[in-house]
Amino acid sequence: MPTDYDGYSVESDALLDEAKVWEDQALAIEQVGKYMGSLTFTRTGVFSHFIPKYYTLAHALMDRCSEGVRYMADNRDTLIYIANLYERTEMRLAQGIRYAEERR
Repeated sequence: MPTDYDGYSVESDALLDEAKVWEDQALAIEQVGKYMGSLTFTRTGVFSHFIPKYYTLAHALMDRCSEGVRYMADNRDTLIYIANLYERTEMRLAQGIRYAEERR
C-alpha cells in the first residue's frame, strides 16, 4: 500500500500485486503436483515393474512441482520484504525531512 508522509510517498502496491501473482501461481503449481500424485499408484507392485518410466516421470513431475512452489514462495516473500523495506525507509526519510524543516 502506498504511504504518504508530507508529500513524500512510495508506491509499493505494484510490488504487492506482483507478490500476489507469484502466490497464485505457486498455488496452481501445487495443485498440479497434487493431481500428479493421484495419477501415481501407491502400490509398488506389478505396475511399477511393467511401466517404470511412467512411474519415474510422475514422481519427477511431483518433485519439480514442489521445487517450483518453494521458489515461487521465495519470490513472493522477497517482493513483500522489499515493499515493506521501501515503506519503512520512506517513512524514516520523511521524518528526517520534517525534523530538518522544523529545525530551520
